[in-house]
Amino acid sequence: MQITPVMYRLRLPLLMTVICLTVLTGCLGGSSPPVKYYVLSPAASEQPSTSDSDLAIEIATIHLPQYLDRPHLVTRSGDNRLKILQSHQWGGNLRKDMMRTLAINLSQLLDTSNVSIAPHRASSPGSYRVVIEILRFEKDIDEHVKLTAQWKITRGIDRKILATQITTLNSDQPAEKDNYDDVVAMMSAQFGQLATSIATTIQQLESSK
Repeated sequence: MQITPVMYRLRLPLLMTVICLTVLTGCLGGSSPPVKYYVLSPAASEQPSTSDSDLAIEIATIHLPQYLDRPHLVTRSGDNRLKILQSHQWGGNLRKDMMRTLAINLSQLLDTSNVSIAPHRASSPGSYRVVIEILRFEKDIDEHVKLTAQWKITRGIDRKILATQITTLNSDQPAEKDNYDDVVAMMSAQFGQLATSIATTIQQLESSK
């Protein structure tokens, strides 16, 4: 069949629409990398202690700065700039994951199974309460992971402050560039070091009774 000028003019817009849709579909479907999900890991065993120790710990809360309280991993791209990583995300709520990890770490370090996460209170009336304010926790522009946290330990029965401290940690080695498995492993290690500092203080409080 011979295509007349009129038929050509009628088919041209349809042809251009098909071409544009094909190009757009290719761009949308081929440019987005798959999302990878991460969790923090306890410093030692995944299992809390099974000891029958009378020592009771309550993890009251962990506060995060607003820029970290999101599903995505966050890194520094400058002194005053952040990079939100769309394709690298936490497998759950970061604050809850940190509380879970801290509970396992403290259980192992203090050899007690009586570690609770708010709102579930520890059974012992003489328990210690742990409150943490995270000030920063991310990979810096130099590829080192940095953690700064202000924390306090209070007596469970009357909330009297027994100890307060600011801990600043910097990874010994830089993370491999764009290797976020490495970054999260370093974050887990640093969070384990923070748990060690808290556990050491609780042991000192116990020995001074």
